[in-house]
Amino acid sequence: MKNIFAILIIFSMSYVNADGIKDDTRKIIKPFVDSFDEEAKIFNLNLSTRSISITKSREGRPTSKTMLKLRLPKKSDKYFLRFLDDDKKQNIILGIGNPFYASYQHIGFEDSKVFGGPVSSANIEVAIPAHIDAKYIVIATKDSLGNIIDIEQIEID
Repeated sequence: MKNIFAILIIFSMSYVNADGIKDDTRKIIKPFVDSFDEEAKIFNLNLSTRSISITKSREGRPTSKTMLKLRLPKKSDKYFLRFLDDDKKQNIILGIGNPFYASYQHIGFEDSKVFGGPVSSANIEVAIPAHIDAKYIVIATKDSLGNIIDIEQIEID
């Protein structure tokens, strides 16, 4: 009987301590645009293997084509876009695959070993959430060891 009484006292003490814990909920800030209704900063970029330039920037709702390019970096990505703040700290990184390799398929050539070829430049459109304060865009690549190396950095007007 004394053991049961001691167990009840221990449980009641833990209940009192648990009651004092505050429910501290925090708002999660999403790093990616995940809706066609969400406002975003949209950039049209002209990329090459050695440079990056902004051809157009605007705020608005992204298109479905732009939404396809919004993804976390994957192991297979060769190039990345990094968005930096005033202190040049990374806010967001997007994996863009290899925009300098054009893949093609043609009926009758299924047995071919080559399904694409290199291209010198690429025009892409990317979007980041409007609440992210990006001042710089960096195009980066991955070396043979998997390290991300910056190619060029430009300032966003």
